[in-house]
Amino acid sequence: LAYMIKLPRFDGELTRFEVFNRDQHTCQYYGKETRQLTLDHVISHHQGGEHTWENVASACIPFNCRKAGGTPAEAGMRLSNHPAPPYESHRFNVSCHYR
Repeated sequence: LAYMIKLPRFDGELTRFEVFNRDQHTCQYYGKETRQLTLDHVISHHQGGEHTWENVASACIPFNCRKAGGTPAEAGMRLSNHPAPPYESHRFNVSCHYR
């Protein structure tokens, strides 16, 4: 490697596509990779949760319905990974689900 190329800082929008890429198209409660995902607010809006990277996760439809408007603890569920802003490298990852 002769030199490093600095990638631009990721300031991307919080979109469905970016969240699914960050979570690798996997339900964050069940751990199964699926194409039928929804966005889940870990702390729901009516409990004061915001629409931020740290509060949004991918969830399959059955687990999102099971959690409903509560917290994961109230539903007896655990997140496999805590939500966080994606790494810069995720921006350049084109998922096989969208090819």
